[in-house]
Formats: sequence, C-alpha cells, structure tokens
Amino acid sequence: MVTRCDAAALLAALEAATARLEANVDEVNALNVYPVPDGDTGTNMLHTMKTALEHARKADAVVRAHVIGFAHVPKEGPPKEHDPDWWIAELEIDLLVRGKLPAGTNAGQTIHVLYANSLDVSWRQSPKPKAGQSGLWLLHRAPRELAGLAPFELVHPIDLQPSLQLEVLRERGLASEAPEEEEEQAGADA
Repeated sequence: MVTRCDAAALLAALEAATARLEANVDEVNALNVYPVPDGDTGTNMLHTMKTALEHARKADAVVRAHVIGFAHVPKEGPPKEHDPDWWIAELEIDLLVRGKLPAGTNAGQTIHVLYANSLDVSWRQSPKPKAGQSGLWLLHRAPRELAGLAPFELVHPIDLQPSLQLEVLRERGLASEAPEEEEEQAGADA
C-alpha cells in the first residue's frame, strides 16, 4: 500500500529532525568532515534545517497535487539580464493540507502556479515542475505585479517536496491517520 505524508506530518518530521540536530550540534561539529574540515559541519547543517523549517511555516498554502499542464508567459520587449522566463504550471489538487486557495478552488480542481524556468544564477535553484510530477507543494502568494497571471508562485528549492511514505511517520506518532475520503478510497481499491 502506498501512502503519502501530509504537510502537518512533514512539518512535524522537519521540526523533530531540527530539534535533534540542535541537541547534538557539537557532536556533529566534532566529526570535522571532508571536504572542508573546519569543525562547523553541524552548525552549517543546523542553519540549513532552521531555514527550511521557517520557509515551510511561511507557505501561504500547502497542497498535495500533480502537474497536468504548462503555459509560457509571453514577455514584452527584448529579454533582459536575469529574466526569470516565467511559466505557469497547472496543478490538479488532490488535497488542501493547509492554507487558503482562491475562492471556489477545492480538491479535484486545478490551480495555476508561476515558476521561473530560467537557468540564470538568479533563478537556477527555483523549482521547475515536470509533466506528471506529484508531491507536496509549498505555495507562496504571487507578488501583486504577477498575481494576475497566477495566484501563487514557487520560489525556493524546497517548495516542492516528494510524496513520502506515511506509515513510518504514523508509527512514530508524527502523522495523523488518513482523512476519511482516503480511507474510503483505500477500501474501494481493496
């Protein structure tokens, strides 16, 4: 049986991992690992984990969805240095985990999300959805000047998380049971 991690479970797992790393940062620093044996590996890892955790908490909406289409956003005028080359991914939503979607948008419906398709240094790390890709999407309100194109955007490398096995998280008490509709679907598939 394949199950997926919801955003609450993912956030709880990230919080638990960050707390454990924080409690053991000196031990990790003592590992003094290659390629730069400078004694701050744990400190650097902790900074990265705290940054990721804070970013996940700031997402305006988190959905479980998959990509069903794309559209290129035409540019006016000649290209400029560091242009993002905006595209819009159409996501079919399986589950709204938290946050708010535009009025009238529910599970089973679609939402448009902006993303920078440029490989320029300014945009290289931005998520670039692929056809059929599924996962947990951390969505951020598009800036006012782009909101007419799509209500949300993907900007940070962690804005797309792969679906995870949920059973282990449930066994450890880090995730709630499946929503009723998923349980009903699982029963129908059996």
